[in-house]
Amino acid sequence: MRIKTPVLTCSSSVKGGTMNWASLGKPPIQQPLTILFIGALVSACGGGGGGGSAAGNNTSSVGIKPATPEIFTVYQNKVPSTGKDYVLEIAGVSLENTSAVAVNGEPAELLIAADSQLRFVAPGVAAGEGQTEISVTTGGQTLYTHVNYDAPIDQVSKVSVGRSHSCLLRDSKQIYCWGRNTSGIAAANYDPDIVYVPTRISKYNASLTALSVVDVATGDYHTCVALENGAVECWGQDSRGQMGNSSTSGSAIPLAVDGISNATKVSAGERHSCALLATGALTCWGEWASGVDIGDGDTPASTPIDGITKVATAIASGAAHVCALLDNGAVECGGNNQFFQLSDGSLDGSSAAKSATAIASASNHTCALLENDDVVCWGYNGNGSLGSNSFVGASSAAPQKVDGIDGLTPDTTAIAISANCAAMETGALKCWGENDYGIVGDGTTEHRLSPVAVIGLDGVNRSVAKVTNNANRTCATLETGGVMCWGYALYGRLGLGNWDSQSSPRPVSLFNGTDAHAIALDMGQDGGCAIDTSGALSCWGTNDNGVLGTGQNQTALEFTDTPMAVSGIDGISATATHISRGYSSACAVLSTGAVQCWGYNDYGMLGQDPNISKNASPTNVYGLDGTTKATAVAIGYSHACALMETGAVKCWGENYDGQLGIDSTVTTESYQPVDVTSLDGVTARATQIDVGEYNSCALLDTGAVKCWGSNSDGRLGVGDDQVYQLDTPTVVAGIDGSSDASRAKSLSLEWNHGCAVMKNGSVRCWGANGSGQLGDGLTENAYTPVEVQGLPSATDVSVGSDFTCARLSNSGAKCWGSNSDGTLGRGNQLDSATPATVIGFNGDNAALAALSVGERNACGLMTNGALMCWGRSSTGALGNDYLKNNEPTMELMAESPTGIIIGF
Repeated sequence: MRIKTPVLTCSSSVKGGTMNWASLGKPPIQQPLTILFIGALVSACGGGGGGGSAAGNNTSSVGIKPATPEIFTVYQNKVPSTGKDYVLEIAGVSLENTSAVAVNGEPAELLIAADSQLRFVAPGVAAGEGQTEISVTTGGQTLYTHVNYDAPIDQVSKVSVGRSHSCLLRDSKQIYCWGRNTSGIAAANYDPDIVYVPTRISKYNASLTALSVVDVATGDYHTCVALENGAVECWGQDSRGQMGNSSTSGSAIPLAVDGISNATKVSAGERHSCALLATGALTCWGEWASGVDIGDGDTPASTPIDGITKVATAIASGAAHVCALLDNGAVECGGNNQFFQLSDGSLDGSSAAKSATAIASASNHTCALLENDDVVCWGYNGNGSLGSNSFVGASSAAPQKVDGIDGLTPDTTAIAISANCAAMETGALKCWGENDYGIVGDGTTEHRLSPVAVIGLDGVNRSVAKVTNNANRTCATLETGGVMCWGYALYGRLGLGNWDSQSSPRPVSLFNGTDAHAIALDMGQDGGCAIDTSGALSCWGTNDNGVLGTGQNQTALEFTDTPMAVSGIDGISATATHISRGYSSACAVLSTGAVQCWGYNDYGMLGQDPNISKNASPTNVYGLDGTTKATAVAIGYSHACALMETGAVKCWGENYDGQLGIDSTVTTESYQPVDVTSLDGVTARATQIDVGEYNSCALLDTGAVKCWGSNSDGRLGVGDDQVYQLDTPTVVAGIDGSSDASRAKSLSLEWNHGCAVMKNGSVRCWGANGSGQLGDGLTENAYTPVEVQGLPSATDVSVGSDFTCARLSNSGAKCWGSNSDGTLGRGNQLDSATPATVIGFNGDNAALAALSVGERNACGLMTNGALMCWGRSSTGALGNDYLKNNEPTMELMAESPTGIIIGF
C-alpha cells in the first residue's frame, strides 16, 4: 500500500546507548507517512513505496494539520472473533476526544479512544483493492488519510537476527524489520516500543542506487545496511561508535557511515559494525569489549584484511568478534577472544579439510562449512554450541567437527550454515546446541549436543535455502522465498504478531514466499475453509458441532468472521492438499495421502466410531492413514467419499439411500470406508467425486459421470422419475463419455441438484429446479441433464442449495437460481433462471482462479490468492464482519462480492 496524507511531519526520537589485529540533531522533515495493514504492506515515513515515484506520494492539506504528529499508522489487531479490529495511532495528538472514525465514508465502530491510540472496527466496505479513505474526527476537527495497494510482495533473500530485533532483505532491495524498537532499530524514524510484524523501512527502495539495499546487519541495538551505490548507513544506539559517524548521539534516522563508498556487505555485533569493501578489504568501527575501541571507536578503521595481501569474500560478526573468509579458503578472526572465538588459525586454506566455503557467527562462537563438506565450529561450547557430542570442554580454539555432517549422502551434505544449524542438500534443516527457548526447532527445549532434525523443514514439504540464528531464535529462508522463525519471542522477536515463543518453525507474518495466500477453498453451510500456500488450513463461519476444527466446541467458540487455524493442520506438522466443508462437518486430505475429518459424526460420517457424536479436532478416518493414499475428499449431510490415488472410490457414513455405493438392504451405515461397487480404479477409474444430501457422483477418466443414492427430484440424472434410489453407480443420461459431446471435465453436487462442465465448455444440470438453479430458463425439475442457457465457455461449476455458479474461461463468474440472500452476487435480490454476471468478476479487473458455493453463500479465490465472498453473512459465513448480527435478516447478506477476507 501507499498512502497520501495531509502535510504532517515525521520527527525522530533519539534514546541514548580485544582485537588480535595490531548527535546529530536534525529538524523534522515533511514526508509521506506510513500505514500498515496486516495482510498487506505499505510505505513508511521517508519512502518511495513499492518502487513507485515520489510523485505517487504527493500530500494534500485536507482537514486539520495536527501539532507535529510523528506517526499515523493503522494495523489490524488480530483479536479473535472481532472482525476487522484495527488500531490507529497518531503520535503527538491526543485522541481521547475522538467523536467519529469513518472508512470510505462509512462509520466505523469506535471501541477505545485513549491518548494517541484508537481501536475501531471497520465497516464491510473497508477491505478490498483500490483506494481506502480513513477519517478521524477529534476535538471537533477532522484528519484524513488515503491508502492504496502497492505491487505484490516479492521474495526474501536474507534474514539478519539481532539481540531483540530482526530484519530481512527482499529481492526488491527493500528491507523490513520487526521486534523491540529501542532507539528506532526496528522501524527507523517510527517509534512504537515493539514492531510485531515485518515493517518496511520506507527510506529504502530500488528506484535509486542510493536507496537500494544490498545487505543488512542487525546488532544488539543498532542496524546497518550496505547500499547499491557502496555507501553504508546505520541507525539506533551509538554509545560506542557503532554507527560509524564520529558521534555517539545515536539516531532513529539512518545516517551515513563516514568515508565508505564501496561496501558490498555488512555485519554487526553487540557494539561494533564491519563492512566488506569491493576491494576485498575489511573495515570495522565501534568497540569489541568495554573500553576496547576499534581505532578511535567512532569511524571505520582498517584491519589486516587489506584487500591486497589478504582478500575477503565474506564476513560474520559475533557479539564481540568478527571473522573473515578469504579468497583462498582461509578464515581469520579478530576482536574479543574470551571464549577462544578467534580460533587457533588452523583453517589456513592449505587443504580441503582446512579450507572454508562459508562462515557464520553467533554470540561467542563461529562455524565454517569446509571444502571437504564437513562443518566445524569453535569458541564457546555452552550447552553444545559446537555440535560435537565427543567434545566436552567449555570452549575450544580448535575447530570441532559437527557430528553427522560429512558430505557422504545428500542428507549429510550441507549447502548453507548458521552458527547452530546446517541446511542439507536435500533441503532439510538440522540444528544443535542451547535450546532453552526451542531455538533448535525440534519441538522441545532440551539442549542438543549433536544435530537433530527441525520439525517441518524436511526438504519434502519445505526446503531451506539459508539459515541464521542468534540470541535464542532461528530464522530460515525457504527455497520459495518465504521466512520461518522459531525460539524466543519476547518483544515480538519472531515477527509472528505476538510474544509466544515457538519450539518449531512458524511462518513470519506476510512473508510466505508469495502474495497468493489461499490456494484452495470450499464453502459449506454458513462458512468455509481455505488452504494457504504453506499447506496450513483455516476455517471461518459457524462452529456448529466443532466444524471449524480449532479444538474448541460450539460453547467455547460459537462462530468467527475471521479465518482461524485448524488444529494440527498448520502447514508444518501436517500439510493439507484438499479440503471439503459440508453441513456440520469437514474433511481434508493431507500431503501424506491420509484423510482427516472433524465436526458432526452422525452415522460415523467422520470415519470414526459413531458413539463419538462430534469431534472439534481433525482425526484420521478409519483406515485412511496414508498407507493407501487419497487425493480428494467430499463430505455432505451424513456421508463422505474419498477418491484414492488408484482411481477407486471409498465412502462412509449413512447408507439408507445407497449413497455409499453398496447394498442399502445389507448395510445402512458404516464408519469404516467401504469400496464403491465397480469404481475400483481398474474396470472404472474416477478422477473427481462429489456428494449431495443423500447421493454421490463420480467423474470417470472417460468423461462419463456416474451417480448413486437417492433419486429424489431427479438428482441422479438417470432419466427415470420412478426410480427412488440406486445402490450402484449408474451413468447420468447423455454424459456417458462415448463422444466429445457427451464427455464432462468437472462436476459439482449440492442439496438436490448437480451440474457438469462439458468438454466444449457448456454446462449441463439436473435435479430440483424450483428456483431456476438448473439455468435452463425454467423452474421444472429435470430427470435428465439440461443445458444452461446463454452461458459462455465455463471451466468449472459449483452448486449451492438452490443456486449455481460457474467460473468462465475469461476468469469471470456467472450465477443463476435463487437470489434471496444475494447469492447470485449481482447487487440485488432478484432470482434468475438464466446466468447473471457476478459484480466485479468480469475477468478483466478481478480474475478468478477458483469458485466455491455453499448452502447460501459463495466465495471466489482470486488469482492473487485473495478470497472474496457474497451471500448470507450470518455467523461470519463471509469471513468478514460485513454485518455482525446473529439473526438471518434481509440485511444479513452481501449482494455483491465483499472485501477481501482478512488473512487471505
